Amino acid sequence: MTPEGWRVVTVADVAGVNPEQLGGDTPAAHELLYLDIASVKSTGRLAAPTAYQFANAPSRARRRVRSGDILVSTVRPYLRSFAQIRDAVPNLVASTGFAVIRPLDVVDSDFLYQHVLGDDFVEFLKPRMKGGNYPAVTGGDVASYPLVLPPPLEQRKIAAILSSVDDTIESSQAVIDQLQIVKRAMMAELLTKGLPGRHKKFKQTEIGLVPEEWALGTMNDLASFSGGNGFTPRDWSPHGLPIIRIQNLNGSLDFNYYAGAPEPDWLIEPGELLFAWAGSRGASFGPCLWPGPKGVLNQHIHRIAPRTNVRKHYLFSLLREITKRIEKRAHGFKDTLVHLRKGELTSWPVALPTLAEQDRIVDMLQEIDQRLSVEEELLACQRSTKSALMSVLLTGEIRVRVDEEAAA
Repeated sequence: MTPEGWRVVTVADVAGVNPEQLGGDTPAAHELLYLDIASVKSTGRLAAPTAYQFANAPSRARRRVRSGDILVSTVRPYLRSFAQIRDAVPNLVASTGFAVIRPLDVVDSDFLYQHVLGDDFVEFLKPRMKGGNYPAVTGGDVASYPLVLPPPLEQRKIAAILSSVDDTIESSQAVIDQLQIVKRAMMAELLTKGLPGRHKKFKQTEIGLVPEEWALGTMNDLASFSGGNGFTPRDWSPHGLPIIRIQNLNGSLDFNYYAGAPEPDWLIEPGELLFAWAGSRGASFGPCLWPGPKGVLNQHIHRIAPRTNVRKHYLFSLLREITKRIEKRAHGFKDTLVHLRKGELTSWPVALPTLAEQDRIVDMLQEIDQRLSVEEELLACQRSTKSALMSVLLTGEIRVRVDEEAAA
């Protein structure tokens, strides 16, 4: 039921979609500022556009963009590469991978942008996607999205409420981003130089300067490595022990199951240290402290058992720190899908502090992890609040009170 005073419209009724294309008559010496899909983060923030002379601009730089316009990535829109242009920037153009929505006078740009940010918008576009690896929608698909439109004063009030929550979310995300920078810097320092002020003498090694007291060796000196089983679809069952695959190391709860009698070497308990030696750089490749449940280990993953001279959590931190360098040694049939031979990992050179210093380093890193966890829980709560507000405010289920002075 449409709220009183509201009306059902589509994006095409209240905005132009791709209203202004870059023409071939633009002077060749004209400088353009170009936004592509990589310029837009999932938070809606824009990276700096790339400057080009018109003659040298990419052929996809064909959408003129002005202040108040809304950018919607038509390629894989579920990644939510959406943004609103808030400032007037001369000669700004966007890739044809975007649909540019230019609100008309009947709709507030901030209000329309909040609709674009909503889950309903993405769910509307998903079944309309066409294509293989890079499914896309058209500008016409974007234009056909339906919404309910309140009077202008209500639009602005709703947009102001939701935008204020966005500001809070962005502030929380900025705190998390900064804490992650601090954590990376701390890890690099602690795992190569040790505790602050503790060491006065350092020695030059193949991995750089390390404290003189630290022992030198390889990853094989720190742990033993064993592999999982090559489960095939014939082994899968609707019940039994979950099969731990690479995707499960990255948070997926989508399991296949094994109902047979497992070999003891396949069994994994919660808390064990695992390492995906095949996968995507910067994503699935690397170490994981398995959170559970108990399961059986699939191929392409090492179980890592620390030796008596190393703490498990220290080893996990060390593996996380060196994974980017390890990835450079990895190889595969694609640059993004790589694998690492066991010997390449076990022969990796390392330096190791005493158990007491390992414990203190782990404590310091866990302190910042705990702070990150608190901030991430707060951010999740803020996003949940925003989602709940959107569902009732953008539909008119709850009406906002417009200032009488503003209405006058």
